[in-house]
Amino acid sequence: MKKKSTFLKLFLIISIPILSGHLYAQTLIPNSGFEDWDTGISYDNPTYWESPNAIIASLGVSNFIAFEDNDSLYSGDASVRLESKNITIFTTTVSVPGIVTLGDISVNLITTEVSIDGGTPFTGTPDKLVGHYNYSPSGSDNCYIEIVLLDYNTITGTTIDTIGAGMFIGSSSTAGWESFEVPITYFDTAAPNYMNITILGSNPNNIQIGSKLWIDDLSLETTSPVDHQYVSLPQGWSFFSSYIDPFESNIDSLCTPFVTEVIIAKDGDGQTYWPLYGLNALGDILIGDGYQIKMATAQTMDVAGLAVVPENTPVTIDQGWSFLGYLRQSPAPINVMLSTVVSQVIIAKDENGLTYWPQYGINVIGNMVPGEGYQIKMSSQQSIVYPAN
Repeated sequence: MKKKSTFLKLFLIISIPILSGHLYAQTLIPNSGFEDWDTGISYDNPTYWESPNAIIASLGVSNFIAFEDNDSLYSGDASVRLESKNITIFTTTVSVPGIVTLGDISVNLITTEVSIDGGTPFTGTPDKLVGHYNYSPSGSDNCYIEIVLLDYNTITGTTIDTIGAGMFIGSSSTAGWESFEVPITYFDTAAPNYMNITILGSNPNNIQIGSKLWIDDLSLETTSPVDHQYVSLPQGWSFFSSYIDPFESNIDSLCTPFVTEVIIAKDGDGQTYWPLYGLNALGDILIGDGYQIKMATAQTMDVAGLAVVPENTPVTIDQGWSFLGYLRQSPAPINVMLSTVVSQVIIAKDENGLTYWPQYGINVIGNMVPGEGYQIKMSSQQSIVYPAN
């Protein structure tokens, strides 16, 4: 007699993804309209997404649960159709919910328990996930659409925190295509660096065979203002700064997408960020400060937050040597920017060793440039205010 079991505990595992791998972060949902499908395989699979189809095919079974649908769609040329089915594996019949995810699906064939690991690298703080769905449930079934945003440490391979999450539950049949939205609740002010979206056509703890769910045209919406500055970090030593007050100010979070390329970073007090050895005495990036960094390869730092108003943001420059940031969004002559404290400026240098030496009328630096930092020596502590953009 064949045994029958279900994918229990699926929701708990989905809600706490374990991330793996290292890619460059993005702000969009990959293949959000399910227009692209993998080729050269015996089953349907939306590119960048995963379903149990690969596992089912590897067992020599062809009773798949995720399909490319070119007939029932909201826009474009295709949607994804999910079907909940009974699938016989060896001598066991397993109830499988229709499911796709941006993570990686694995199944324990002994317990039939499903786990979802991974997701996609991501930057941003969207307000909600939106899209369109068409649902034909069997019995009293429900469909689920979940998004999770995480702070993930790529060095230790651990999830630091769940930054935000949201879930939509569809409990009744739709009259054709309808829109849905998943408001995202944030539990932390830190910026996420990973995202996972999981879509189920059935309640995983009470699967109703025959339920069908179509999904199309996903997108993320943000109504709150977000500014970005893309700071170039060349190979070798350089100075950098930002005019953005970042949502996530810790140097470790800002460097997460390219952390393997960071050799060391320092602030003006000599505090270091040395990711190879798990050292982070530098901590948060401060508005108005500059930083020195050494890179194995050239990279770009995406600083997301709110742009400061330079004329409303005083910058303190300490006596002696320090690193100075630049808060304007366009270049301007360094002698003009430091004109109010010029009598106290001994010398300033950029990352190339070019100098501004007012005592001798030397200005080889020329313009201060957004994204760059400067090493400066002062006779006394002073405060400056940059002009408006």
